[in-house]
Amino acid sequence: MNEMTNSATSTEASRSSRTKKIDHARILAGWLIIVSGLLALINGLTALAHETSVLWLDIDIALNQFSVCASIVIIFGIAAIAGGVAAIRGKRFFLALVGAALGTLGDGIAGVVLGLTAITLLFFSNEDV
Repeated sequence: MNEMTNSATSTEASRSSRTKKIDHARILAGWLIIVSGLLALINGLTALAHETSVLWLDIDIALNQFSVCASIVIIFGIAAIAGGVAAIRGKRFFLALVGAALGTLGDGIAGVVLGLTAITLLFFSNEDV
C-alpha cells in the first residue's frame, strides 16, 4: 500500500515537472521588450523615411551616416521584438536578455525605462539565477 502511494506521488511530481508553470513576470517582461522594440522600429523607420525624402535633393556624407544610424536602430528594434517573443515563450533566456538590452538602445527614455524594467523582471523570473 505504501509503495503504491509513493509511486503515485512520484508520478504526480514527474508530471508537474513536465508541465510549464505560467510566469507572469516573464510574460510581462516579454511584452515590455516587444513594446520597446516596436518603439525602436518606428523610430528607425521614421528617421529613415525622413532621410530618404531629402536624399534626392543632395547626397551628402552626413545623410549617409544618418541612414546607417537609422538602419542600426531598425536592427535593434527587430532584435528586441525577437527577444520579447523568446521571453513570452519561455525559451532562450539569453536572447530575451539581449533583446531587452537592445530595446533600451533603440529608443529614447521610454525604451530605457521599458528595457531596464524588462531586464529586472527577467532576472526575477529566471530560476537559474
